[in-house]
Amino acid sequence: MARVASVQMDVHIGENARNTARVLDRMSVAAGEGAELVVFPECATSGYCFDNAEAAAPYAESPDGPFVEAFSDGCARAGVTGIAGFLERGEGVIHNSAALATPDGRVSVYRKTHLPTLGIDRYVEPGPALPVYDTPVGKVGILICYDVRFPEAARSRQ
Repeated sequence: MARVASVQMDVHIGENARNTARVLDRMSVAAGEGAELVVFPECATSGYCFDNAEAAAPYAESPDGPFVEAFSDGCARAGVTGIAGFLERGEGVIHNSAALATPDGRVSVYRKTHLPTLGIDRYVEPGPALPVYDTPVGKVGILICYDVRFPEAARSRQ
């Protein structure tokens, strides 16, 4: 059975570099305490509460951007599988996404599927699928916040 760390941390709105440093620091601490899977909050890099898409857009990053690269490198250094939320910049859209990185450098991105009408979710596009990922700690499915309100999402991953 895998040892999991669920990290709760203050996320500073629009301070991606500061939040990324905090994610990497807490990942290192969790790994030092024996965690094999380290899970961070929704929108861990940018924060969640934006007034509109234009306000959020400068803090959205592509999956090959600085956050996901640093996160993947951090997982490799710490020898852990990690999941962390970030705002993903797509072709003319923003997604509320989570990066999954493994110690061997594999990176996958899940896009939140069920969007409530609050926070950044008022301005993002839903993801198309509910994938299951093979990781060193076993099969992992990701649900972001409101996604958990829909039991069929979890059931469909069995």
